[in-house]
Amino acid sequence: MKWNYESYILTSIVFIICVLIIMRNYNRNIGNEIQIRYFRRMLIGYLLYALCDLFWAMGEYGLIPFGRLANQIDAVLLLISILAAPFFWFLYVADCCGLAFVQNRKQIALFALPGALIAAMDTLSAWTGWSFWISEENRYMTGPLYAIHVCGSFIYLILAAVISIRQMQHVRSAKERKKLFMYASFLPFFLLATILDGIFSEQPITLAGLFISLLLLTVNFQDMRISTDALTGLNNRGRMDEYLFDVIRNANESRPVTLFLLDVDHFKRINDQYGHISGDLALRIIGRAIAAVAREYMCFAARFGGDEFVLVVEDAGNVNPKELCASIQRSVDQFVEETEELPFSIKVSVGYASTTDKTESEESLLYRADTMLYQEKNKKFQPRKSNWKKIQTY
Repeated sequence: MKWNYESYILTSIVFIICVLIIMRNYNRNIGNEIQIRYFRRMLIGYLLYALCDLFWAMGEYGLIPFGRLANQIDAVLLLISILAAPFFWFLYVADCCGLAFVQNRKQIALFALPGALIAAMDTLSAWTGWSFWISEENRYMTGPLYAIHVCGSFIYLILAAVISIRQMQHVRSAKERKKLFMYASFLPFFLLATILDGIFSEQPITLAGLFISLLLLTVNFQDMRISTDALTGLNNRGRMDEYLFDVIRNANESRPVTLFLLDVDHFKRINDQYGHISGDLALRIIGRAIAAVAREYMCFAARFGGDEFVLVVEDAGNVNPKELCASIQRSVDQFVEETEELPFSIKVSVGYASTTDKTESEESLLYRADTMLYQEKNKKFQPRKSNWKKIQTY
């Protein structure tokens, strides 16, 4: 077999440059702080994989000294990196889909266990030859247990794809479906590249497949940033305005539209007492809770601004508004309970308004929901001044 080292070197360099550009330019529009952390670690994993591929190709081509020990270290790092990157991609997708386990370190450790055991096997292979071995001619060779390593690399990509596909069954929004489809499509690209790499192993096909996948992710992220709230991952105010305009135009007696407006009780106190990072955490918890309710009721969820959120239910004739309000608080309570060491409680107040009049303006429906929210606050606390006029100027 004649290895095409020049192609490996060129592809690795292009891939490394691409990853560095993505790392330099991605921002909060890909998600909240936790999601950004997972996404960054995934990129670092694939960056390390490409660097290992580059050093290996340069060593084999004779451009740099590359003894047997260097070959072993390079192989171990390469195998571990291609395990770690899919694991962090899985965590990223799970958090984007609102799964609570990503807030629990013990549950994360449980999911990491198979990968950690395989990584240990890969490391010991430098002496045992399980996953790989280096020949007397200093050539990298796959070992008898290499298939276990390959399966381990796919475990987390498969889990991420399954989570995404299941979530697609619970959303109506075309934008949400597109985003979930993008998450799921990472698997077939990588699977196809791996199969082709096994057939044409002298070519850098795995890196090429990863390059295409990351490029598609970047393009889709740029598209999603237009309509997504960075902190919570929900729809933003602009997208909400468009959606509300469309659904009201289709409202009638048999197809009423109900808008729920909610905000966090004593949110300023959380910011003042525990800091703005804790305030952001509270908003992310609310975002996950609302997203879960939106999936349950098949409705639209958005961050309206600050600590205020919106749910819009189309064809709301079969939905009991009071039951949905109770579901919101139950969902918040559940996510608060599943968040480790949260030093404060989170309660919300909800107002709602319905319309069957397709000529009603979005501002009118929002005003009526805000009025009820104001009344609910009055029942719970001392009177507050409605902030609707202030909101309208945003």
